[in-house]
Amino acid sequence: MNQQSIAPVKTERGKIRYNANGQADLTGISKGSNIVLNILFILLAAFCVIPVLLVIVVSFTPESIITRRGYSFFPAELTLYNYEYLFMQPKIIGQAYLMTIMVTLVGTTMSTLIICLFAYPLSRPDYPFRKVFTVYMFITMVFGGGLLPYFIVVKNVLNIADTVWCLILPLLFNSFWCIVMRTFYQQSVPAALIECARLDGASEIRTFFQIVLPISLPGLATVALFMFVTYWNDYYQAMLFLNAQKDTLQTMQYMCYRALSSVNFLRTQAANLGMLSADQLASIPNEGYRMTIAVVTIAPILCIYPFFQRYFVAGLTVGAVKG
Repeated sequence: MNQQSIAPVKTERGKIRYNANGQADLTGISKGSNIVLNILFILLAAFCVIPVLLVIVVSFTPESIITRRGYSFFPAELTLYNYEYLFMQPKIIGQAYLMTIMVTLVGTTMSTLIICLFAYPLSRPDYPFRKVFTVYMFITMVFGGGLLPYFIVVKNVLNIADTVWCLILPLLFNSFWCIVMRTFYQQSVPAALIECARLDGASEIRTFFQIVLPISLPGLATVALFMFVTYWNDYYQAMLFLNAQKDTLQTMQYMCYRALSSVNFLRTQAANLGMLSADQLASIPNEGYRMTIAVVTIAPILCIYPFFQRYFVAGLTVGAVKG
């Protein structure tokens, strides 16, 4: 490399900055603008973090205090009763957690692979049927068949009700993320690279797995993260297709949904029948219990997000600036 191209260049304030290529970078912003941007991002981060902290604090707050004083970051008393009430049957909760983890990992892996495989030929300009499949995929994203045909197909045609596959297969494909991956391939995978692989005798399968996928990690991580969240938060499939008596297949989200419904039913019946006094009714978990369920369900997402963050940011910004 020419030594003159990376020679230090002094700015007006005598400071030198270098970019990733070792070249002097003169695109720095002023100190005042930097302060304003830092304050803006701190406020945006606070708007995201403060509600989560409030949810955590409320989950440790007794129901009677929430009823009298409402939500507070500094409650007069802290308790573990909401968590003890939720984990009253630890074996069932642990089994539901394991089922949720298994369904999420298997579903995320399979859906990410299928989405990437489907999006790859759509990104190739030499594929003759890419417009047909793109239109077909777009129609399924805009128009749905309705709940009844969906239920009949899963239960009677595929015959996967009351099995673990009813929690995985219905969410396996997502048209929106397929379009995202198609655009990612078009912007990030050079056509010359694929042409070189073809000249070297590589098959399409080998080109995809050995050349395209390794340079598509940001897009893969972005799709995988959102599919992970989709599978982790899903309780609708279990509610539709699982027998309520089969505790071995129920996910954590569905267990929390059932527990919350039971608590709401208990409070409503007790209030209508006058079985409990006002103080006793106020002590039944309600708002704090809701926040406890929220903490239990979002905790794994908060733990894995830092590992995907750099790929996620790269996946969102790729193609924004082209040199």
